[in-house]
Amino acid sequence: MTSRLTTAARAASATLLACAVAAGAAACSDGGDAADLGPVQRPPAVVVGADGDAAAQIEAQIYAAALRNAGGRVQVETLPGDDGGAASGGRTGTGDPAVAAVEAGTVTMTPARTAALIRRYGGTEVGPSAEAAPSVGATAQSGGAAPSAGTAPSAARASTTSAGSSEWDAQYVYLSGLLPDGLALGDPTPALDQPMLYTRSGGATSLADCSGMHGTVAVARTGVGAVDATAELHRVNDRYGCGFSAAEVLPAADAARAVTSRRADAAELGTLAPENAGLTMLTDPDGRVPDDAVVPLYQRAALTTAQVRSMNAVAGELNTGDLAAMVARVVTGGSSASAEAGAWLVAHPLT
Repeated sequence: MTSRLTTAARAASATLLACAVAAGAAACSDGGDAADLGPVQRPPAVVVGADGDAAAQIEAQIYAAALRNAGGRVQVETLPGDDGGAASGGRTGTGDPAVAAVEAGTVTMTPARTAALIRRYGGTEVGPSAEAAPSVGATAQSGGAAPSAGTAPSAARASTTSAGSSEWDAQYVYLSGLLPDGLALGDPTPALDQPMLYTRSGGATSLADCSGMHGTVAVARTGVGAVDATAELHRVNDRYGCGFSAAEVLPAADAARAVTSRRADAAELGTLAPENAGLTMLTDPDGRVPDDAVVPLYQRAALTTAQVRSMNAVAGELNTGDLAAMVARVVTGGSSASAEAGAWLVAHPLT
């Protein structure tokens, strides 16, 4: 009996030593036997899903790095297509395949958009009331401070106020209440991915100052006609006293050129569209444009408290200006999402 036990012990020791030398002890797994509980299983990998959109790919790489800080395996999975449509530089449709994958449980989390989620889950675009939907345009475009745990800057106001935070809290709680069972939101960022109005530099910076604008607005948006876009402009006119006459639907580059050549007073472009470079965004002081801020959507039971905390660190760093610059380098400069995310992470450690 003693001889047999000694032989078995020596064999086990030799196996462990060989495993440690070959691959490191942490990489060895217990194959199990009839007397124990079976093979030791590693925790499943966290899967961050994103479609092929440049912004989504960059965000996915950033969130994956943040999650790795909490330990464990994390991988990024690219999902085909976005059947919801998109504005230039912004994904405003409700058919984001990554969101659908989180709902189906095939991916763990995805960088989503606040207003798009409200539309997807049947809510009103401005939340429970018009007053409960601040725009985060001014702060996000200037790279201002990020929100934390359900609070965010009051969007197109000059500074964050307690009233603005309360308004964002109301919208965040409203959106959280629309989510299907099992899903949850992380901290929203002040990074916007949505259409906004842009004009020439040196002029108005807010829709509240648009009374002198009486010309055409060039609209760079798919899936909308000139008649519908003009009707939207008239609602802006009624709200702010603008004098926009009509909308003309154009490709994004042509819409931007129409503004710089003074053929149009303003252009509707995506906040992440490279074409808006050199133009000034008209902020929305009354929050009538629904925010499409980047926010993590995840399976509640799939992430630990430590992982959620690490994921939420992104909200303290990512803003519209940084994201737009990275998107531009990927779209027009030949860079890659992983390279841009990596460089951003060096400048913005999430530990």
